[in-house]
Amino acid sequence: MVDALSKVNRWSFKKGSKPTFTTAFLRSSIYNRTMENEELVPMRHLGQMHPPLSTLETIRLVSEYDGKQDNNNIAVWELGTGGATITAESPIYIDVNFKSLEFQKKYSAQTDNLGMFEQEFISASHFWRHPTSGDSINYKLVVPMDKGLFSGNSKPAYHLYRYSENKEGEVVAKFVGAVPLKSADDFRVVHTLGATENFIVLPRFSLYVEFNSPVDLSQNIKFGKSTPTIFDVVSLKDGTHHSFEFGSYESQHIFNSYERYNEKGELEIVDDYPTLDD
Repeated sequence: MVDALSKVNRWSFKKGSKPTFTTAFLRSSIYNRTMENEELVPMRHLGQMHPPLSTLETIRLVSEYDGKQDNNNIAVWELGTGGATITAESPIYIDVNFKSLEFQKKYSAQTDNLGMFEQEFISASHFWRHPTSGDSINYKLVVPMDKGLFSGNSKPAYHLYRYSENKEGEVVAKFVGAVPLKSADDFRVVHTLGATENFIVLPRFSLYVEFNSPVDLSQNIKFGKSTPTIFDVVSLKDGTHHSFEFGSYESQHIFNSYERYNEKGELEIVDDYPTLDD
């Protein structure tokens, strides 16, 4: 989930020329802190730190560095026209020059429906692109900090968005629809999602989150053997959604989805997602 010191690689192949290779560290907050300290710095990742963090280092990680986490996965995606975008689980992105890999900018896409008392948290690091418009599709987990007192939303929800670039060159997230959680403790790890011509498919597998460690994220991700898998199909037209429940499965990557019509003329959505199970 966290690659920490992320490195972007680029291979270029041109007819009649030798292949070229370019590589550069991503100028993430973890990279910048590492260079400033001239040593590896405390960071959240899937596993234990060696040597273990001291109490003071853990406090600094949670209080001082928590808002600076990039959580990059090196899932290169072009959100705008400025360059290649390095996406992440947190809704923070870094653009680099497509050829030189030099740093361009770091940002979070503007959301058109976020309330004053709501907080955005995690996104899928693997965006999906709409098959015809080219808009990028993703979600943000939105949590009401006031428990619905002012926001009107009492429960967290997955908010689905179409990402596109405006005239000013800014990446904006246009709200499509929301999939509310049944309860605050039913937060699933959604690493990728799917998009067809008319729908978004949000796969909620049986990986759920519970807080056990502020540093070792692997202790916070659990597989529920009796936790059902839920696929939510959200309409790009009006935001309505339908949920389909399956057995307990685990999966993270490579989600393919498309539309087709059967012999009766009925629209079908086909999902292809390799799973791991017992």
